[in-house]
Amino acid sequence: CSSAVMLLWARVSRAMRPPHGGVGEHCRSGSRLAAEKRLEATELKRRTSRVKDLGRRSLWREAVTVLLEAQHCGLRLDCAAYGAAIAGCSRGRQWRQALALLAEMCESRLEPSLIAYNASLGACSRAQQWTQALFCLADLCRRGLTPDTVTYNSLAQLSLDRRHAGSAAVGAALADLQLGGVRRDVVSYNTLIRHCDREHRWAEALAHLHDMQKRALDPDVI
Repeated sequence: CSSAVMLLWARVSRAMRPPHGGVGEHCRSGSRLAAEKRLEATELKRRTSRVKDLGRRSLWREAVTVLLEAQHCGLRLDCAAYGAAIAGCSRGRQWRQALALLAEMCESRLEPSLIAYNASLGACSRAQQWTQALFCLADLCRRGLTPDTVTYNSLAQLSLDRRHAGSAAVGAALADLQLGGVRRDVVSYNTLIRHCDREHRWAEALAHLHDMQKRALDPDVI
């Protein structure tokens, strides 16, 4: 009986024995993993801050480079970082690069924000790429995002010259945004009035000024 008890005790002892390396090794491994995660989080925060700073300063090449370096290091930057890089591309009139980053967000299963779409739309509008601008507008609506005044102003940068191939489509899109509840601000009206002035559409410009007065908006010096 004592032999059986001793045999059972030996089996239980082996089962309760810590894994190879002991508890100390296991704790050290956990500490290393935690330290690596903290280091990764710090590096991710640093690179994200760097992209945002570069984007604000319109240094789009540098911002994109930081994004690529982060990917090479296995870091996954968030929507805010991509949005900042896209905004930098927009300010630099780099519409192709802006759309490439927007597409990359979708491929990386990051849900593009309205800020990212507005920046992409603005980049296309500044370059008079009306087809791509309207595509951005349609895609953001398809994703359930609600266009805002910035969306309207970004799209309004497109030339509304009646000779322009996309003027009718752009005008219709702007009208749809208004019907959808998007409110125009001083920037919106200034942009529209500039278009009218450039194309000698005086009656339309006066109509915009009258509408501003009704909305209690003070026109800037244009």
